[in-house]
Amino acid sequence: MLETHTNKSISQTITTIVFSRSVVCSILIAIGMLLLHNIAAAHYFGGRYADNDQHRYASIESNDSHYNELNPFVTDSMHSDYELDTDNDINTINDGRQSAVPSARVDMYWYAADESHFSRSTILGDATCMKTMSNNKCDQFRVRFNEDTLIGNTASQVGHTVCHEIGHTLGSDDGLTEDEGCWPQSKYSLETNLTVHEIDHLKDRY
Repeated sequence: MLETHTNKSISQTITTIVFSRSVVCSILIAIGMLLLHNIAAAHYFGGRYADNDQHRYASIESNDSHYNELNPFVTDSMHSDYELDTDNDINTINDGRQSAVPSARVDMYWYAADESHFSRSTILGDATCMKTMSNNKCDQFRVRFNEDTLIGNTASQVGHTVCHEIGHTLGSDDGLTEDEGCWPQSKYSLETNLTVHEIDHLKDRY
């Protein structure tokens, strides 16, 4: 009887150890997945970004029709998405419509260009740092919208593209494949507003 009892105790102990190891492994895997998710999500907020929280912008679009179609989307996204949604951590200032590339006092200028100016004709817009600084910062961005693919498109597509390109001027990077928010490319999301996660990135930076 003593031997039987001892064997039973050993068996229970082994079972407990195996179960405990299984639980620990499950916990470690869950933690690892969470860390990988956070690292991946943060990875797409690593582009060049404006050097201060006063985000001045202007348009150098000469075509009245193109300006009148795009400007409401730009001003609304700047004010609603990037100023109000960040609790004014970013202060957007509209320097209006100008006839030439503005001084570096303006952080972002935008206009529409035909498809020949883009690396692919299907591109809806792009954002490029024109005056780089140290520490991954940028003194001035140029944002272009494809007049052949974006002008006359749906409001959701225009709104998403405008919000997306402005995001690049504040540090967002292409690559995010989530199906929400305006930072992922339009093949993944057509939302025109920022997510809480995107807003948190901006508030942490500015």
